[in-house]
Amino acid sequence: MASSITQAREGTLYLMCGGRQEVYERALPLLRELGTAPRYIGAAGSAAQVKALVNMVMNINTAGLAEGLGLGAALGLDLTMLLEVFSQTGANSRVLQTDGEDMLHRDHACFFSAAHAAKDSGIALGLAVEKG
Repeated sequence: MASSITQAREGTLYLMCGGRQEVYERALPLLRELGTAPRYIGAAGSAAQVKALVNMVMNINTAGLAEGLGLGAALGLDLTMLLEVFSQTGANSRVLQTDGEDMLHRDHACFFSAAHAAKDSGIALGLAVEKG
């Protein structure tokens, strides 16, 4: 799954599934109850690989947004304006949409810990090392 607590509560998870396709097809009615767009990825283990890559990119976007806002604050820029500019340019991302306001207000309620981010980035790094 590539979603958060809010989506779990709303039944709108993005589900990535791996394994035998015929098993996925049998489970599809249940999966549609849990999420809005279940996605068959491929053989067993492939969904876990995609999940690691999703989280790796999300972690990079989160770090980039935090760095941009931090430097903007150090420069004395209006951070509300900066978020608006980011949202209308190549700096836009899903992370900006979901976390930008919280970062602006320094609301650091944790739904995805640094330890989890490090674990997932480590999984992605392991996949890269394995592929050379």
